[in-house]
Parts: sequence; structure tokens; C-alpha cells
Amino acid sequence: MREISLEETVKLLDKSERTIRSYIKRKKLKATKVGNKWFIEFESAQKLLGNSPEDLDKISGKPVRPSGIGVENLACFNVAMEVFSASIWVDDKNPFWSELVKLKCSFFCALGAGYYSYGTTKSRYYREARAALGSAVALVCAAGSSKYIDDLGLLEQKLIPALTSLIKKMERKTNS
Repeated sequence: MREISLEETVKLLDKSERTIRSYIKRKKLKATKVGNKWFIEFESAQKLLGNSPEDLDKISGKPVRPSGIGVENLACFNVAMEVFSASIWVDDKNPFWSELVKLKCSFFCALGAGYYSYGTTKSRYYREARAALGSAVALVCAAGSSKYIDDLGLLEQKLIPALTSLIKKMERKTNS
């Protein structure tokens, strides 16, 4: 399901923002509100116009692309993708690989859940993600293998500070 912003829908349908909001309210357009922003299902806008995606591209003068609101917009997520591409996470011959994969999955689940949550729940999920990282560090340290020392350093120097910064930011927002 592709989604486009309210502003993109206004341009696409050549209607006012007020009209688009009215369409949403009357269920003529399928939309989701995230925070204070509306995201309209592209197919719903297409159906309202009765045109194919190619026609909509011609109408708008450029290819219509949905606005990105996914977890990949989170800087911490991008750091995690870099860190988790290190050899420690992909070497299935190390004795603790399966446990590391579980912790990595726990991290991403908690990070994603936090991204799409609100208030204190958001901070709680981010803290769960940090706990999964802490467990991964402890597991590698307990194994005592110097083979993965660089990967461990990457985790400690990049990802944990990025996640800690994110948690502090969320807690400041919650407390203010």
C-alpha cells in the first residue's frame, strides 16, 4: 500500500486542503493520521480520479512517490543497519550466533515498535531495544573471543550512543 501526503494529494487532485480533509471525513479517500499529518492511500486517490498511476504521473507532471515515514528515516536505524552488517552478525559458525540473531531481532522489533508508538510507550520500547543491545555485548564479552573485538567496538561506539541519544530525546519530549 503506497501512501502520499496531504500536500501531495492536494496537488494531485487539484483540490484545496479543506476539500481533501472533507473527502477523508466522508470516507471518499482512505487515509491514516500519524501525529498531526494525514497520509492518503495512493490507490484511493487514483480511484477518486479514475485514472491509472501513469495518468496520475502525467497529471502531476512528475512521478508520484509516497512520502517516507518509515523507521528507515530514524538515524538510529541506519546506524543499526551498518553495525549489523559486521561479521559477528552474519558468521553462523560462531558458537553464539543463533542467540545474537535473536537479540538482533529483538532490537529491531523494539525499535520499530517504539518508532510507531507514542508517549511513554515509545521510550519503553526504545529502552527494550537498548537492553537487547546490552545483552548482545554481554554475550560477546562472555565468550571471550578476540575475533569480534572490532565488531563489538562498532556496537559500543556507534549504535548504543545513537540509541541512548534517541531515548533521551524521547524522554525530554515526554517530560515537557
